[in-house]
Order: sequence, then C-alpha cells, then structure tokens
Amino acid sequence: MGRAGPAHAAHRRSPWRRAVAQAAEGQAACAAGAADAGCGLGIRGIDRTIPADHVSGRRQGCHPDHRGRCPVLRVRQAGGRSSRDPAGGPAVVGLSGGPDIARCDPPQPARPERRGKLSLKLSRLSVRAPDGATLFAGLDLTVVAGEVATVTGPSGAGKSTLLDAIGGHLSPGFHVTGRVFLDGRDVTDLPAEARGIGVMFQQAVLFPHLSVADNLAFGLSPAIRGRLARRMAVAEALAQAGLDGMGARDPATLSGGQRARAALMRTLLADPKAVLLDEPFSALDPGRRHDIREFVLATIRRSRIPALLVTHDRQDADAAGGPVVALT
Repeated sequence: MGRAGPAHAAHRRSPWRRAVAQAAEGQAACAAGAADAGCGLGIRGIDRTIPADHVSGRRQGCHPDHRGRCPVLRVRQAGGRSSRDPAGGPAVVGLSGGPDIARCDPPQPARPERRGKLSLKLSRLSVRAPDGATLFAGLDLTVVAGEVATVTGPSGAGKSTLLDAIGGHLSPGFHVTGRVFLDGRDVTDLPAEARGIGVMFQQAVLFPHLSVADNLAFGLSPAIRGRLARRMAVAEALAQAGLDGMGARDPATLSGGQRARAALMRTLLADPKAVLLDEPFSALDPGRRHDIREFVLATIRRSRIPALLVTHDRQDADAAGGPVVALT
C-alpha cells in the first residue's frame, strides 16, 4: 500500500483540469440561459473552446449532412498548436462546422469485442511535486476487470494527482517514479492519448454545441465504423442510461443525474482500458447520489473495466467494494 507524503499546499491544477473547470462554468452559463454563452444546436462559425473530458485516442463521430459529408472538429492544443486529431492529451477542442469536410466510413455493423481480461496495475508509483514535496510514495495496487478500487484521503493528499499520473495528465514539474501497467502493458512513458484511459469528473461536462446523442457519438471507438453501426451504438447507450427519447435534446436541459449518466456512457463508448472516477457523485444531491452511484458502479462492472474512484465519502468506498487506498 502506498505511503502518502506531506500535503503539497501549492499544488497546481494541470492545464487539462483547468480546461475542464472552465467548461463546467460555461455549461452552467448555458443552463442559466446566458445570452452570450453560445449554447444551442446547429451553431456554425463559432470557435468556442471547451475541454474534452474524453477517453484519449477516440475518433470523431460521423454525422453527415445531406451530401454525405461530415464537419471536421478542429483541435487546439493547450500550447497553442493546431491539429485535426481530437486525441491530444490536455487538448482544448473548438467545435465548428467550417467548409472542411471528411468522408464517412461505409457501414460496418459489428461492434468491437473486448480483448481478454483488462487490468490496471501500479508498481511502486511515487509522485514528487515541483517544490520537491513527495505526495505519495511506493504505491502498489492491482485492479482487475470489473473491479472498482477507491482512493480516499484529505484534500491535498494527492488523490487527483494520482489520477493525473495514471492518465498522463500531470503538469510540467511533477516527477513520477514507478510504473503504470494497463492490460499488462507498461504505459508509464506514453502520452495521454496513447493510454486509452477514460475519465469521469465531478462535473459531467458535455459539449454544449452538440445534442445528447451527438455527445455520445463523439466518444465512439474508431472500431465502430459506419453510420448505421454508430447510430445503433448510441441508441443502445441511451437506452442503458435511461435516456431513451432524449438524444435530440440540448445537454443544458438535462438534470444533474442525467448528465452524469450521459457522460459515463460517452466515456465507455470509447472502449477504454480503464476508467478514472474523480469524485463523480459529490456534486449530486443526496437523493440522487445513491441511484447514480449504483448505476455507474453496475455499468463499470458489467463492462468488465478496471476503475479507480476518488472520493471523500465512505459510502462510496463501501458501495465500490474493491481495494481501498488511503492517502494521508
């Protein structure tokens, strides 16, 4: 079990996490009906930047116009570089339907099947902050397929930093030792987009420019090809999440619990090798928290994906039922 070092009082959120927080604020503005928030469907020519709380390595969903062509998603990296690949680590995504187009793939209805039994393994993992303080050291943990391990501890102990280290999202200046293995493969030195790890945040950030169904389609694995197969996958995910008939709705019209379910299904549609849950239930009211927690945990177990849950709530750890890592 890992040993937590002294709390790092000057802990800096990574650009990736700051982008998620900014998007949550923008989503709140949409829900409040702000006139200049750029919300709604069918917006064109607006380069609104919102973060991708995504599984790295996913591919753009293909939703063609009447000519069978698809708008291209333009991606701007946090450092200001441009790319059309929406899989770039701490990426900030600008959604626009400009003149660029991409041809859609021919229909292939088969959905991908998961390979073997996935696992997440941490071997002697340690993280040192930019000021030299050790947040935690020598952490050993194995999470098998369908298991949900829990990370607990006070604020500043390094819980979210641990998730960033596993996902490849640490800010420059943090130093990692030890190894991270996914499905038996060492991914410690790989960039975030090459790891295939899904993340679910405290605030379920959905793209305000897209409908609920299009939000889910954006997370689809590249292995699901063709318009028919992709539509079927999204319809199935909506049904599993209890969101039947809501695919065409604006995300701002969903309740907190509905947004949480939609965000989870988008993460799982990318076919991740592991899922990191960063206090995903803490923003929900007590009456809704239990039901959403049960849905999330049951869905992860059914999907046979290893997961790591950060929480301050002992009830979350008890419901998860997996190993518990206590950082102090």
